[in-house]
Amino acid sequence: MTITAPDLARELHVDPKRLRAFLRRVATDHRLGERWAIDPNLAALARERFGR
Repeated sequence: MTITAPDLARELHVDPKRLRAFLRRVATDHRLGERWAIDPNLAALARERFGR
């Protein structure tokens, strides 16, 4: 199952721009201009980073 960046940002109570900046640093396979489809592993990293 995947989650979108705006949905994950709402869940974590962070600015979507801040979340996407983090995602760009850790998800090196993302292509510029594509929508973020965040897998469970990447979501777990974001939750750990943003303390939720």
